[in-house]
Amino acid sequence: MTLICFKQRFILKASYGHQARIKFTDNSPDNISMNSLRPNRRTGLLAARIAVLCLTAWVKLGAQVLTAQDYNYIESYSTTGQDVGTFASSGLSNPSGMVFNSSGSCFVSNYGSGNIEEFSPNGVGTNFLSGFLDPNGLAIDQSNNLYVESITGSPNGNEITRITPSGAASNLATVLGRQFFGIAVDNNDEIYASLLPSSGSSVIDEFSPTGVLNKVITTGGEFYGLAIGSNGNLYGADFENNTIYDFSSNGVESIFATKGLNEPSGLAFDASGNLFVANEGNNTITEYDSNGNESLFATTNSLAGPIAVATPEPSSWALFLLGVIFVGVVTILKRVR
Repeated sequence: MTLICFKQRFILKASYGHQARIKFTDNSPDNISMNSLRPNRRTGLLAARIAVLCLTAWVKLGAQVLTAQDYNYIESYSTTGQDVGTFASSGLSNPSGMVFNSSGSCFVSNYGSGNIEEFSPNGVGTNFLSGFLDPNGLAIDQSNNLYVESITGSPNGNEITRITPSGAASNLATVLGRQFFGIAVDNNDEIYASLLPSSGSSVIDEFSPTGVLNKVITTGGEFYGLAIGSNGNLYGADFENNTIYDFSSNGVESIFATKGLNEPSGLAFDASGNLFVANEGNNTITEYDSNGNESLFATTNSLAGPIAVATPEPSSWALFLLGVIFVGVVTILKRVR
């Protein structure tokens, strides 16, 4: 399983008249440029540097690439693919799904212990909800409701459970005869769930927010990972045929990518529309731009499959901190005029 948390890419410019400009990018502090700063504005320069360091720390807090390896720990990688250490090593039992909510909490489904573990941004885990039978994929909607795929107590039963942020669980849908695996939720809270084939072709079911089966997409292969692109289309990772498919809103299937794939199991898009794919077969993560051009993003130690990939958004407290820092810098700059 691989969890990917992408750095938000933006430029922040704070100006002091026409005399000072700070260009803040998603690179390291060494690449931050400060141009035309007056030498007699040392207090303002110091404040600006402090703001840059604080903002960089905030961005890097959400700039981790997390991979579940050997079923017992989660490793952290930078957005350039460098291994930066272990994110979590407890509260894990054959993790099979991961997803972030909008506050930056990471939820992990433990196939072995049947619970959902919640991790804080710094890797501290607590039990969120227990009592599932072989939980697999996870997804989150616009209201931070969590969706869990698992097996029911009845023979050959598989279900999707919706869990509110407060932990209240309810059954959304039940399907007999096949096992749910990949899951994704679009911006309209439509739920897509792939079912592994017992024989014949794979199926992707589309459910309404109330659990009504709206559509069945029949396709080949085995789809372990699903994700929604910035264009609103559904993307699926075909584990068996090493292919990423693009499904339009009316269910038309087209090939998005075939290069750089080796048993792909997890998918996620970043804010720029780049697609990241976790390959269980060769323990790599491949990155694709919107045109399908591929590049190697990272090589991991030993990916534990199936793999899930998720992209968190900046949390509200982090955005509040950003505003506080900006106001403080402006106040200091005004005082040194």
